[in-house]
Amino acid sequence: SLARQVLAYNLLQGIHQTDTERRNLKKEIFQTLNLREAATDMAIPQESDVVELKTSLIYPAGARMHADEPRQVAEIMEEICGFLNTSGGTLYIGVRDNGDVSGLHEDFKYINDNFEDYDIVDVQDKFKVHFANGVTRHFGSTNNGVNLSAEHIRGDFDYVNGKWIFIVTVRPSVKAVAMTDGNMYVRNGNTNRRIPTET
Repeated sequence: SLARQVLAYNLLQGIHQTDTERRNLKKEIFQTLNLREAATDMAIPQESDVVELKTSLIYPAGARMHADEPRQVAEIMEEICGFLNTSGGTLYIGVRDNGDVSGLHEDFKYINDNFEDYDIVDVQDKFKVHFANGVTRHFGSTNNGVNLSAEHIRGDFDYVNGKWIFIVTVRPSVKAVAMTDGNMYVRNGNTNRRIPTET
């Protein structure tokens, strides 16, 4: 019985719209093993000097769901630049300013040529590529000889309150980091401040 439950749970991974079935199977597996399931809800911290919340990688705030990936990615990279040049921080994508988890369904749909029926593993891989391309476009493949993607910027998905979000952890840089457009940012409270760079 346990083997069938685990097999079914694993087979449903990555298939869109099977989250409820997988959650139910997980509960059954824990009951079979007499284990108590850990709470899956995660408290999202408020915006601060080390936390930034963004609803999307594709849709800018206030754009009424009009996709503008270049603009939104640029804004996200500015936030990352601010973290790099101060104390580091964590960026949550798929979370509203008030901490409510909105999830990344609309981003996934956009990346999947606006088709709702996407394979979650495939669309998450594509999302990571969009994000990585944004890092390279706005910081270069190396910055002051440092590969930021490998050493300072890490992003991965988490399933929070029944929705997927993307959490980016940024370690501070020892050297000042400027973006490819010449702009440099520092974190000032829960906002970014552009600082002048030498030309």
